[in-house]
Amino acid sequence: MTDLNGCKDSAEQTLNVITPTAQINAHNVKRGCRPFLGNFSVANAIDFNSFVWVYGSDTIGNTSSFNHTFTTIGRHVVKLIAQTLLGCRYETFDTIWVGDTVAFDFNADKFIGCFSQINPVTFTLTENSGLSDLVFNWYWKNGTASGKNPVVNFTDTGLYNIRAVIDHYGCESNLEKIGFINIYPALARVLTPTVSCNKDSVNFDAS
Repeated sequence: MTDLNGCKDSAEQTLNVITPTAQINAHNVKRGCRPFLGNFSVANAIDFNSFVWVYGSDTIGNTSSFNHTFTTIGRHVVKLIAQTLLGCRYETFDTIWVGDTVAFDFNADKFIGCFSQINPVTFTLTENSGLSDLVFNWYWKNGTASGKNPVVNFTDTGLYNIRAVIDHYGCESNLEKIGFINIYPALARVLTPTVSCNKDSVNFDAS
């Protein structure tokens, strides 16, 4: 800058331009069975004035909130390009997992018995889906197990409803069998009494 007298001066000021971060709701936790309806929305949409959502090579949305249906299993990645009124641009990605249901059955090597004799019980699950990354979980009244063919030691007597769950990328398939395991209390067994002149002695065995 030069004034009327020819004097020159200069000044410099640094401006920090901060682009807001677009916050996607349910970011990277969208999972379910196909066809999966995914809801996409931006929590701080007020900070931006334009939105472009890209899946593969296609633009699938241009608003702050919309739905899209995924029909194939596996991992899907959606890209969000959000831009402010001043032209500042922010990009982020959202990962969606889509699974499938699984038809299956299960059995056990023992179904009924006394508490002192039935443990351990081995469960065998059969399925022919050909799918990978399956997660197996088992549930009953006072316990859980994991794995396709768990070996279980029950801790109480009574009837047990057994429920098996297969999870495939957030898509769950359930099968419950009511009263599938029946465990009786241990019964006292009377041994041969020893007889004497004065008294009879009776021995009990709780095995």
